[in-house]
Amino acid sequence: IPKPATGICANGMAYVRWGTGPKTLLWIPGGPGNTVPSGMFLSRVLLRAARPLVEDGYTLWVVARKQNMPKGHAMADMAEDYAGLIADELGGKVDLVVGVSYGGVIGFYLAARHPERFGHIALVGAAHDANEEGKRLDFEFARLRSEGRDGEASALMLRQMALGLQVPGVARAL
Repeated sequence: IPKPATGICANGMAYVRWGTGPKTLLWIPGGPGNTVPSGMFLSRVLLRAARPLVEDGYTLWVVARKQNMPKGHAMADMAEDYAGLIADELGGKVDLVVGVSYGGVIGFYLAARHPERFGHIALVGAAHDANEEGKRLDFEFARLRSEGRDGEASALMLRQMALGLQVPGVARAL
């Protein structure tokens, strides 16, 4: 299996592409932001989990949301971006869409508005809405990331996901 390739599509969406199989899997990542996985998360988590799919004949496209989105660019607009990406760069239809968290919310819109663009869809950890605490947390996460404070942003989310974590500094280290 060749190493992953990275790039930016014509519409401004960054991607990681892995595999050369005849089936296409579009992975819409979660979280606020528009970067594709890299470093340890890419090599140790995502690619390890995706390897069986690539070996089974899928080309995996992990595609981040469009860069430089205008203010007010909503989830429905992001779904239109992905529908356009599928139409323009992925042959008009993909075999499988996997949307995780916020990517899954975008997947709801994609499924409702463009079911002809995919064969199957899996939405993981997605909800129809976020409560006020979740929105506040996501905003803080996005703010920290936009300031280049990725470690603090990750620690913030890890502390939220592992509420019983009591060892000082372990969230930051992880």
